[in-house]
Amino acid sequence: APLLQHSQLGAEGVIKEALRCPPEVLETVPNDFFNLVIKHARVQRLPRYPRVLADACTSSDGTPVPANQDRVIQYFFTEASELIPAVRYSLPVTESDTFSADMWISDRAARRYDHFEVSCLSLASDTDDVFLKGEEKVGDREALLFQYFLTVLELMAAVCKGRNRNASRQLMEQSDEFACTYNDLLFVIKHERMPHVLRAVACSLMLQLYVEREPHEEASVIKRSRVWSKLHDSVPDEKPQRPDPFEGLAFSVRPPSSFNDLKDAVTSSLEAYSKIDLSSTGRTFATLSYLRLCSALARFGAFHAYDAARR
Repeated sequence: APLLQHSQLGAEGVIKEALRCPPEVLETVPNDFFNLVIKHARVQRLPRYPRVLADACTSSDGTPVPANQDRVIQYFFTEASELIPAVRYSLPVTESDTFSADMWISDRAARRYDHFEVSCLSLASDTDDVFLKGEEKVGDREALLFQYFLTVLELMAAVCKGRNRNASRQLMEQSDEFACTYNDLLFVIKHERMPHVLRAVACSLMLQLYVEREPHEEASVIKRSRVWSKLHDSVPDEKPQRPDPFEGLAFSVRPPSSFNDLKDAVTSSLEAYSKIDLSSTGRTFATLSYLRLCSALARFGAFHAYDAARR
């Protein structure tokens, strides 16, 4: 972990390869590894640190490692919550131009004389996926903080992957502070002028934190159907009772029961992204994330009608 301070040595790549192992091996990574990575993140907010923690949460075959996910929740999101960037919103410039509303990121733990904010709208471009895929913008502190924020959001998705109920519960309980409430993510997903890469990461987190979670079940495909006359005269129209996936959580952090606003935002955004320009790598990257979220909404029944009692 100390090698991560020297990016020119390719240390992150070496550690990434070392973490490509089966789940039972990843579980044996000592606590000191996580603590050292977080110790370096306290000194400097670099995207490599959340990335390495995310790599430790998933095995080489893509299987989540719950033991490591829980350790990241404890050591990073609970005991080092000052490392999660702070977020605030600004109102639209004019009432008619709703997409001029901005999202500002800052270092939560920065001292007053070193405090600055990053406007997300100012970083949008057709190739803004480089913030996630490219090298660290060490010479540009605003771009570097934005990169760090993206990797923290990715880390949130990584700890929830595989329906880790403990991780998703912990994040939802702190969602107001960490700016990952349903409405926070929906704001980014439906905002046409936000950086494509930020919208893509918001889709991934929305999927793991709110859509693909227990006890949501995949909607099975009906292969055969048979219509009988006067069926409804003899059989009462009773909808099956479904377990509440957000049981025990405050109503203020729960999403709506039907995801109607999310469905509308995803489908309308996909329509806007339908004309793919290969030179616009940011748009292409975002399109794939919207498709994954749209597919998950369909598979887990969010395109079906449920009432407020989740029936």
